[in-house]
Amino acid sequence: MTFELSSTFEDLHRGTFEECREALLELLRLRQAPARVIGTVRRWRADAPPEPSPHGAFWLVTAGISAAYEIHDERARLSPMDAGWTGPTTHVVTADDVELYRGTFIGAALELSFRFTGLSLGVQALLDPTDSELAEWGDGRHKDPMTAPWLARRLTDAETALARRYRNCARFAERFELDAPTHGDRWELEAGGTVYAVAEVSDEV
Repeated sequence: MTFELSSTFEDLHRGTFEECREALLELLRLRQAPARVIGTVRRWRADAPPEPSPHGAFWLVTAGISAAYEIHDERARLSPMDAGWTGPTTHVVTADDVELYRGTFIGAALELSFRFTGLSLGVQALLDPTDSELAEWGDGRHKDPMTAPWLARRLTDAETALARRYRNCARFAERFELDAPTHGDRWELEAGGTVYAVAEVSDEV
């Protein structure tokens, strides 16, 4: 069986379970992940997934503020590597019924997933320094960079919950199944007060 290693932001490796696990361990070592995270990944076994489901199994670990790494089998998640990524237009992505994208089912589901990931990163970007802050702290007047004001910023509980919701929706969208719509004849997810959907292309869309 083929497995795939992916992060919050990109697909990283495809191969056997052991190859994906070793690639992840090397990545975690390079990024100096906590020992507990590395220890967790070392204990993963192909025959004992922590998240089994009828649609496939996956192993997930979080490292850092927003980075999640996952090994999943070929049934567990849609991927741009899948054969159905390109092809005839069959589905449309909408946000509150406003069209955003048209393509194959896999293309539409992954487009929605990518958008949710971008929305999550947009919330995280609230912690970034502003242009004026960078200009002020780049002129040499400040001696200690560790006292920069943006380092003390924190997301509110509502912002943290919204970023988490967007990340979760990105994961759900990657696991949409063509024969199992989540709401009537559509695949729907709600986040931030907006209903996002994948639906078959029709004269009514």
